[in-house]
Amino acid sequence: MIKSIHHGVNILDGKVFSKFKDAGIRASAGFDSSIFTAREMDMIGTVAEGLSNREIAEKLFISEGTVKNHISTILEKGNLSHRTQVAVYYLTGRK
Repeated sequence: MIKSIHHGVNILDGKVFSKFKDAGIRASAGFDSSIFTAREMDMIGTVAEGLSNREIAEKLFISEGTVKNHISTILEKGNLSHRTQVAVYYLTGRK
């Protein structure tokens, strides 16, 4: 699972994300967006949608390497360990 997360593979069931997608994915009130740039917020939203690094790169018209760099910065700024925590924090406001 850790290797999958590291390589940008979605490890959560697609049904979970489809429920969020149907409801409209948006940041929880407990999520502090002030520490992230607008581009990082774009990244966080796509991670919360369950997109892989490749899918994010295609959606935002950037390289996979750039996606990985942004995600690394997001993890550091948010004091988070992995991309699943990014999605949980964004959706619930809890780390």
